[in-house]
Amino acid sequence: MALTYYSWQGAVNASAIFSPYHDPIAKALHFDVAEEALAPVTSALGSVTGKFIVCLFASYLVGLVNAFLPRGIARHIWLAVNGMVACAFVFGAPWMLLAASVCIVYVLLLLASLIKGTGATVLAVVAAVAAFDIMFSRHIVRAGASAVGLDDCAAQMVMFLKLAHLCFAVADGAGNLEGLKAQASANTDGKPKKALFAKKAAIGRLTRALSFVPSIHAVLGYCFNPTTAMAGPAFDFSVYTIAQDGLLIKDGKPSPLSKAQAKRLASAWSLPRALFGLAFGVVLMALFSIGSGFFPVDSLFDTTLARATISSFFPADNETVTWLANVVSGADTVTHPVVSVAITWGWLSLIQLVVRLQYYGSWIVAEGASATAGLGLDPAWVAEADSSKAKPVEALTTGDHFNAFAKANNIDPVAVETATEYKTAINQWNKHTQAWLAESIFKRAPTAFGFNNHATFVVSALWHGVFPGYFLSLPVMAVAVPAMTAAHAPIKGFLEAVFGSAKQWGYLGPIGWMVRWFFVVGLLNYFMAPFMLLDLTRGLQLLSRTYYFAHVYILICIVASIILPFLVPKAKTAKAKTE
Repeated sequence: MALTYYSWQGAVNASAIFSPYHDPIAKALHFDVAEEALAPVTSALGSVTGKFIVCLFASYLVGLVNAFLPRGIARHIWLAVNGMVACAFVFGAPWMLLAASVCIVYVLLLLASLIKGTGATVLAVVAAVAAFDIMFSRHIVRAGASAVGLDDCAAQMVMFLKLAHLCFAVADGAGNLEGLKAQASANTDGKPKKALFAKKAAIGRLTRALSFVPSIHAVLGYCFNPTTAMAGPAFDFSVYTIAQDGLLIKDGKPSPLSKAQAKRLASAWSLPRALFGLAFGVVLMALFSIGSGFFPVDSLFDTTLARATISSFFPADNETVTWLANVVSGADTVTHPVVSVAITWGWLSLIQLVVRLQYYGSWIVAEGASATAGLGLDPAWVAEADSSKAKPVEALTTGDHFNAFAKANNIDPVAVETATEYKTAINQWNKHTQAWLAESIFKRAPTAFGFNNHATFVVSALWHGVFPGYFLSLPVMAVAVPAMTAAHAPIKGFLEAVFGSAKQWGYLGPIGWMVRWFFVVGLLNYFMAPFMLLDLTRGLQLLSRTYYFAHVYILICIVASIILPFLVPKAKTAKAKTE
């Protein structure tokens, strides 16, 4: 209770509490001069957003210097100092709430590492809850603000993920390392699927477990690293330390590299991933800037705005423009419901695509900045150098080096937009947040009655904030995705039983792909509409204009998932009789 009280006070009064400490720093570093120089940018994009974008691109220079510094303390301090300066410049006094989060969690983790055993696990989880408490208090304070307006809460969300990674790593390493080893080596032959699920989870947790607490300068460098501090990727500490210290985490402890591993680490070439992130990210940002003018979110409710944007597509056809504007904004009362729903859904999908472009752009630029610093290198790529099957350093291709920095990757826009399976669309979006949710919630929570699945979506909603739209979308998704997956599986089996695999469908293949795409990306656009709109009233208003067709479809899927499995054997029998 005391922690919650002080978290709330810090969140509410962040500027007032921290200004006496922040203002002298801002004056000493001449932030006013930098702000004056950036006035053209901030006047066009907004103060925080403009400074955020400038610092995001400036982090490439910070990362480049980091890559040439000797591994160890110099790199940690370089990233920590630059990251704190960047956060102070962009967010002002509230940046110190980020520093307070790190200090509180660090002290609790130090205590956990001294206690060991169950006590360490409990205290490490308490530390994670403390970080969440501070972030969530900030969410509540800004509940009346626009979620699309950038502020320190975005950095607080990323900071929480990093701190939570540390907390759960210490909980596993200092609290339950031997138990995880036993679980990871358990024989699961002939055991229920739950046993195999638990074994795989334990193996994954062992690669990140920490039986010690890293030095304060390493933690500050990890948390405030300017290439990831504001937009991610929030990879775990094992990914950070392989690049910065040249150490692998093994059995909860830092392990020096073998000669082969050290040689492979030294050869890692981050330039391909860095250039890709910079170039592709800038293109996506430009597409968002253009697309947001053609497909503004408010056009779903404002007829005048809808008419103004649609007229750019039909400049000479006033009747079509008026009709479409009325339909997409909800002012039409004469069009057939099926046509109206189809047009509204199509317009909504285009708007959703444009909204996603801003995330694609900023995340991919941040990925490139991380790679420039040498961060995002997959520890497994370094570790496999000792394998007899590993490629020698001289034989590594540009593609190998690009893939080596897979941990810098946070998003795959192509995979998301062309997904024909829900798992693909969800897992390829904001990968490091998805990974944290999977490792910390989904794989640890009880599995009975799908509790872990529901808990994951609810925690995701809470992590995003307290806007009602989040809770109209994510908890519904917890029911929708399993229901649709269960219903579609026997249909797929039925089609394969009658027509063969999708590869044998010939000209029907593209049609099948389009159908599967509609039921994945199309329906996700529908279910995530309230998430985008934030507001409860507008979210319900939009869903009512579509007659809640996808919600009705979910109810059908729940019934179908019970009935359809009995039809698949009949289809297979029918095929056998015709052969």
